[in-house]
Amino acid sequence: LIIMRQKTKIIAEIGVNHNGIFKNAKKLIDKCSKAKADYAKFQIYKTENLVIKNTKKSNYQKVNKSDKETQFQMLKKYELSYTIHEKLYQYCRTKKIKYLASPFDIESYNFLNSLKPDFVKIGSGEITNYILLNEVRSFKGEIVLSTGMSTMNEIKDAIDILKSKNNSITLLYCCSSYPTHVSDIDFNIMINLKK
Repeated sequence: LIIMRQKTKIIAEIGVNHNGIFKNAKKLIDKCSKAKADYAKFQIYKTENLVIKNTKKSNYQKVNKSDKETQFQMLKKYELSYTIHEKLYQYCRTKKIKYLASPFDIESYNFLNSLKPDFVKIGSGEITNYILLNEVRSFKGEIVLSTGMSTMNEIKDAIDILKSKNNSITLLYCCSSYPTHVSDIDFNIMINLKK
């Protein structure tokens, strides 16, 4: 849920829950459309631009102790090509829902920008990806920046990089724990973010 310029938008987070399968992605769009969400949101990236091939998974990503799959292999499994993303963009149009994606690298951002999105959403994990933020800075329109586990200084630094006369920035308060426990939520932070 995002409130931008006093308008509430419902974003259905698909992320990589399609498991790298086009047919699954379409089914998830169907569900999002049926639920009357405004946007169906994906993650868009090129694995080669994110991690080196022998990077190990984090402990929380491992299915069990004998899990030998690398982070590269895991991400590659869930990666959808730009051609598939373009098909999903078109499919969203037929389902009367808007396509949205969070880019994780410059190449993916440039592809996404070619689709003329309503706005660009930067995931909280990329708030210190200053190379990406510097590229997104040129976006003409709304930039939504997730804050996740960021410090106030990291948020300020990201805003300083992103802001230009061509865009406006909306901060998104979110908890980066899944599932989020009620005790972890502090809506008072939104007052600080507004300041």
